[in-house]
Amino acid sequence: AGIAIGASMVVEEKERKTLRRLLAAPIGPWDLLLGKTLSGLLWLGISALVCVFYGLAWGARIAWNPLANPAHALVPVVLALGALTSLGMGLIISMLAKTAKGASGLAMAIGWPLMFLTGIWMPKWMLPGPLRALADWFPLTMAIDATREVMVFNRGLEAIAPVLPWLAL
Repeated sequence: AGIAIGASMVVEEKERKTLRRLLAAPIGPWDLLLGKTLSGLLWLGISALVCVFYGLAWGARIAWNPLANPAHALVPVVLALGALTSLGMGLIISMLAKTAKGASGLAMAIGWPLMFLTGIWMPKWMLPGPLRALADWFPLTMAIDATREVMVFNRGLEAIAPVLPWLAL
């Protein structure tokens, strides 16, 4: 979802002919980027909460206890950095696309294979060797793997600490 949201950030403003007006306003380009990014993070956060509440409604149990395991406190940070990564990838698409439809299509064409690369739909060990090597270095895969290690297998800071600098970069 982050790639799709990011892909519409700039190109929709171009299509509506509001980008020039926004850039002529007394805000800078960084202000515009920050506002669009925070808006994208808000939508991703809302969709994540909807998924969590839906799971809870169907009987899922969430064992999130930052007092018992300090790594649990870093899981939202890892997820936020992963969200920023996906929004940034979408923003690059938005800068290159001519139309919102084209940006959306390109975001889906890139996002769909990335779901397999990150291990969301199938385990990484099922990927061919070169793709598995790429997946091991891909920041979103690292974020998902670190989150899974902490939340599912109750690992500690050793699972998250090596991933944070790579995601921040």
